Amino acid sequence: MSKNNKLKNSNRSLILLGVIILILSYFWEYYYFFDLFSHFHLQYLIITIVLFFFSILLKDKIFILICLLLLSYLWLSISNTNIINNTKTNQIDMYYLNSNWFIDSAESIIEDIKKNNPKYLAIVEINNKLHNKIVDELWYKNVSYINQSVSSIWFYTNENIILENKHMSEYPFLEIQTNDVHFLIIHPLPPLNQNMAISQKNNFQEINKIFKSIESEKKVIVWDFNSSSFSQVFKKYFWDYNYKTIYSWKVDSISMLPIDYAISDKDILEIRSWGLKTSDHSPLLIQIK
Repeated sequence: MSKNNKLKNSNRSLILLGVIILILSYFWEYYYFFDLFSHFHLQYLIITIVLFFFSILLKDKIFILICLLLLSYLWLSISNTNIINNTKTNQIDMYYLNSNWFIDSAESIIEDIKKNNPKYLAIVEINNKLHNKIVDELWYKNVSYINQSVSSIWFYTNENIILENKHMSEYPFLEIQTNDVHFLIIHPLPPLNQNMAISQKNNFQEINKIFKSIESEKKVIVWDFNSSSFSQVFKKYFWDYNYKTIYSWKVDSISMLPIDYAISDKDILEIRSWGLKTSDHSPLLIQIK
């Protein structure tokens, strides 16, 4: 076999592998691992661009066409997800962050919160060091929290809290209603095995049911999904809502993913973000119109 044919076969094998991976993600209900394939659309896009140019160099017409179809699909799938900031909003109503349990220093987070001066502050995976700094330096009057082994969620505001529900399900979450906005604040664990995938599905189903039942004029879900809008699980329960996200996890690496979300049933949200070196997540800076 000539060297050219070997290269052509290798290139074809990689392209077909990509097609198979994307097809398998639609069969997430049969095996959790198939869903894990679905989150890396930006990475697949970059790889497919490289394979596309190899196909051109190898004059492999059929696989040039397959690559074009793949590129179209992947580009459309990420078109609703900001890779970088393009939102010009300056008003910040909510600051949401997965701060990471293991942070050593809270100073940069505190300074960023002060700079943005949000009405609502929601933080998950908060440790005692960061919480104490928030209490000592930011002086929020009202605090609500769930501090469980699987879910540490804290909500701070100077607004009146007129409803507080602590939903103690498998993945506990907070329901908070202020004078202006009704919030669900959530942090499910990633689906790293079959049982966790079932738990995630049950959590999404529960959240969707509760969110639909809320009758407030403005209602918003904020969370670190540990999932993405490319996932078929996400699409089943949240695709019809207005959701905003940005690549927010490990934004300084090729493995970056959009797993932090703000969701509403109306078009009332704008977000921006920036890379926060203290945590592996970037904060969501959310305007609620």
